Amino acid sequence: MLARNDYICLSYEDLCREPRQTMMKCLDWPGLQANARIDYESLIDVRTGSLLSEVERNREWIFEKMKPYFDYCGYDLDGVCSSFDA
Repeated sequence: MLARNDYICLSYEDLCREPRQTMMKCLDWPGLQANARIDYESLIDVRTGSLLSEVERNREWIFEKMKPYFDYCGYDLDGVCSSFDA
């Protein structure tokens, strides 16, 4: 098991929701200085798309199979793939 100071946790959702704060967290962790001229919000582009019909049809089954991972990451069924137009 890794010690807490040997890794950093972040998610795509955090990066999209709070790009500057998430990038500061990433840079602070190894002790790097942020460039104040960089507009992180303009660099982050939220993905859009649509779910395959097979995925949409089997969404609940997939969620149940992956439940331990989703629980670990704090996802619920509504949050999974919420950035996609289902």
